[in-house]
Amino acid sequence: AGINLIWHQRSVENSRRLGFYSALADAKITVSEFCRRCLTPRMARDCLVIDNPFDIDDQLDRMQARQHLLEEYALPHDTYIVTFVGNFIKRKRPEFFVACAAELRRRLDANLFFPMLGDPRPDLRQEVEEAIQRAGIQDICKILGARFPIEPWLAGSDVLLAPARAEPFGRTLIEAMLVGTPVVASNDGGNAEIIGSPSLGLLVPPDDKNAFVEAVASLLRDSERAKQIAASAFEYARQRFSISRHASEVRKVYRAIRR
Repeated sequence: AGINLIWHQRSVENSRRLGFYSALADAKITVSEFCRRCLTPRMARDCLVIDNPFDIDDQLDRMQARQHLLEEYALPHDTYIVTFVGNFIKRKRPEFFVACAAELRRRLDANLFFPMLGDPRPDLRQEVEEAIQRAGIQDICKILGARFPIEPWLAGSDVLLAPARAEPFGRTLIEAMLVGTPVVASNDGGNAEIIGSPSLGLLVPPDDKNAFVEAVASLLRDSERAKQIAASAFEYARQRFSISRHASEVRKVYRAIRR
């Protein structure tokens, strides 16, 4: 029909079919360098990376959000809340989160709570429930299902623990940054493009349970360091992932193909 086409690739994909279809596009956009590297060479060659945008409102009242969680689950006031967010699929690795939670309970002499938020899909739910039972942490590790909006839950948490691998774009990491919650995440996929410095969050080898546990424990033990990381990450995320910045970058693409 002679209409300009922009292809916006938001997932990891390397099928030859995708490369063929996208060749018809006047411009191609993707959400991370990791995602671009996973595309076929033909598609990746002239594909631009533009960050996803986020609504950036006033920061939530973290004390209020925390108090709500403590009251809802009858938790002691000094409980540390370490949260998992993600649908129960292999890539998100909810079982690995359970293993980290069990080790944190063993190592720390503290009250702990590990909410697991996301769609507990049947394929993995039973495995995760069984892992929680085997670890003997069913009293503090709870599968709570999908919650919307997610921001109050993140704001009430002390740490977001994100063990997922091969994330095209770790949206939850940025959602945590924008509510002032420090992040511990796998150094894998697009995560390193979001957390480019230890001042913005802690990245650890994706299969190193001890590294995850030590990183989380270090933030729980040192509240000042956790606050500094959270404050730096908040300012960084506000600037980099704003809707206005995203729109400006996309407008440049539209203008270029209309010349």
